Amino acid sequence: MSAPKKLMTGAAVCALLMGLSLLGGLAGRHTGRGAIAAGTPSAQPLQLSLYLTDDKGLPLNGTYVIKNELYTQASGGTPVADGTWTSAKVVHGHYRSYLTNKFHDAVKAHGDLWLETTVNTKSLGRQRIGALPYALEVSLAPNRGPCPPGYNQAKITGYTVCKRGVDEVVRVGSYWVDRYEAVVMDAAGYADGWCDGVGKQYGAKVDDHGADFPDNGAWIKPRYACSVAGKTPSRHVTWFQAQQACVNAGKHLCTNAQWQGAATVTPGSGSCNISKKVAAPAGYHTSCISSWGAMDMVGNLWEWVDWWDQAGKRWQTKNTAEVSPWPTGTGQAYGLDKTLGINGTALTGASSWAPGMPAAAMRGGNASEGNAAGVFSVNLRNGPVTSGDLLGFRCCID
Repeated sequence: MSAPKKLMTGAAVCALLMGLSLLGGLAGRHTGRGAIAAGTPSAQPLQLSLYLTDDKGLPLNGTYVIKNELYTQASGGTPVADGTWTSAKVVHGHYRSYLTNKFHDAVKAHGDLWLETTVNTKSLGRQRIGALPYALEVSLAPNRGPCPPGYNQAKITGYTVCKRGVDEVVRVGSYWVDRYEAVVMDAAGYADGWCDGVGKQYGAKVDDHGADFPDNGAWIKPRYACSVAGKTPSRHVTWFQAQQACVNAGKHLCTNAQWQGAATVTPGSGSCNISKKVAAPAGYHTSCISSWGAMDMVGNLWEWVDWWDQAGKRWQTKNTAEVSPWPTGTGQAYGLDKTLGINGTALTGASSWAPGMPAAAMRGGNASEGNAAGVFSVNLRNGPVTSGDLLGFRCCID
């Protein structure tokens, strides 16, 4: 089929590339957020999935002419694998294609590559992808590999440490947790998940996130959570900002149970930063390490986890509503949203207590807690709208 001369009728194709996955195997069994390859076939072992929208963000429907190419660089150059123009049906925005063996061979030979997809005559630009050698080579994969998709296992004795660029996670049972407390980066610093760009880091002082990433997490420009050795982790982040930074990076805020599992056997006094009153760079206290290889889970910073509850001394006798306990100051914008039946009082600032405010849990203690910091230390007095100089977070991957 020759290349089309013009766009097909209907809405103009724009902002097309919403998601990409390269999977080893013609079929996959879905478990939670992941997919497991069900064996590598002898032909067409790679599968490409796209979500296509028009310029208004509405999913496309119909038949489109699509071509895929692989390059070894972000721009220019000659494709190391290219396909032919193919007429493809797009249903509710979803498009799936099995790529030929030359794409499989290119991924094996070159490792990191850039995929460029063209729909009609509209290029989606190039997106960096990583080789998945285990998914491509094994004949049967009943369990997930040692690392999340896009990460490679580092040669570190005693722990399963996985790296993508300088972003590091450790495997804890069946999930992964950031090896270090997170730094919040802009898109340049995130560098498509490699966290090795030259962008800006946020959270070193109060309100340095700016209007683009407000306290309520309703970002205009996304920020991303990176787990990077040697960097002082970000502070002054609300629960909402932490949660969105994790989500934007393809992770999620750790649940209380995940945090507890990852922190086990982390030592306290003498090994962790529990008395210096300032945050230390990630990994500086080399002995402050859990049995899974996670660093600084005791002391340094309190860490937000994905758990809301009610706390405090104010107890009600019936299911009454508080009239908007959420703060309304500049940069907050929680509206007039009410809470209902929360029998407690939580902090919304350094000393501002609000009845009806849910408490968001923090774990581990910080650099001022002394021996009170530890793997069983829990703080349930702060609302998710609060932030502080010794409050941070880390992310998990399921």
